[in-house]
Amino acid sequence: MNSIHLCLALGIITAVNSDLSKGKRFPLKVPEAIRQHFSLRSLNGTGLLGDSVRNPKKHDSTETTFKISQTNTKTTFGTETFVGDRDDRDISPGVYSCGHQGSDMFINFINPHYPAYDRVSGTCQFRMLLQDPEVCQIRVDFVDTEMLSPKQGKCEDQYLAVSGSIWSTGFGRLCGINPDQHFYIHLDKKNSFKHIDFTITSVTAGIPYKFGLWITQIACEMDSTVMAPSGCTQFYFGSQGSIKTFNFEGVQYLNNQNYKICVKSERGACHAEFRADINQFMLEPIYQKKSSKSRRKVSKSIVSMAGDEGCARDYILIPGGTSHRRHNSTTISKDRYCGGFLNPESGEAEGNSVYTRISSSVLWIQFVSGEPEKGADPLLHGPGVRMRYFQERCAEEDLMN
Repeated sequence: MNSIHLCLALGIITAVNSDLSKGKRFPLKVPEAIRQHFSLRSLNGTGLLGDSVRNPKKHDSTETTFKISQTNTKTTFGTETFVGDRDDRDISPGVYSCGHQGSDMFINFINPHYPAYDRVSGTCQFRMLLQDPEVCQIRVDFVDTEMLSPKQGKCEDQYLAVSGSIWSTGFGRLCGINPDQHFYIHLDKKNSFKHIDFTITSVTAGIPYKFGLWITQIACEMDSTVMAPSGCTQFYFGSQGSIKTFNFEGVQYLNNQNYKICVKSERGACHAEFRADINQFMLEPIYQKKSSKSRRKVSKSIVSMAGDEGCARDYILIPGGTSHRRHNSTTISKDRYCGGFLNPESGEAEGNSVYTRISSSVLWIQFVSGEPEKGADPLLHGPGVRMRYFQERCAEEDLMN
């Protein structure tokens, strides 16, 4: 019997008592985006749950043990009530691990010994079925996940793969360290058997990993405020915030990515500003020779790069990106950005803001990466991008144009 299957047969998950003493009745923290769109309200007004909720069985040891059923039924850790846009909804996430399937609106998918690490090799798969035929999107939040970083941008040793009745996500495998990251899955509703498989793979035994994914089903007919626009793999809210590529904390971005990052436009906003602090922007610059299909690397000196010619493979696309909020005779306009600094000008050894006009209810940018050539300098393939964005309200001259 495979060691990971032996763990599943035991069906044991441990959770520390201190979490329970704080009123935490399911293993994962509720993601901030979910909290923002469902106002948290305790069932008894104390911040803890009432006695009617079935509590996990306690033991004499310093830990509380939760058994995860090997059937299709979920383990109930407890409920919290959130007030949504239309009615109250109980957040009682189904808690699942390897070999399970479930159809709850909210799901915690965790490794067998969570919150401890697992070290066995093999695959761990969870199949999600749709709770309602109107569900058209799934939001997945990385709440507490640590896996090995990629090798030259390629996830080989430990990784998450998503498959099933879905449109392309713009990425293949995800790995590394991804705190506070998320992605959306858009469902292919023409498929008669609607399901999504989440598969965690660990190739080598003895290397620790853990995962805690919060999965939310979104019914588009209900006009949910957390619903992402069509084609958006990530969706952010608020007049300002932070956007980053996967595995930024692992100091290496992933290969073969091509996805849209969307931001909900604020009412009355006309411009968006993007900034990247020092050491928080590095995408390998590659020149495209116009005379042939071959590519050549730029100088190893870490400077900014903007435009199609210097950012031929790995880049952030900011449509309508400019050096000024409002165009004048010195305005530089480019839409691709790479190199060691975010800057509308190429060859600069410092960062500078990039601006774009907000002209609809959704502001979007795009991250694109290819595959590094053999022998490429690994320092040029990371950490990736972490940018701050700011939506700026319209001035009088904006409204006149």
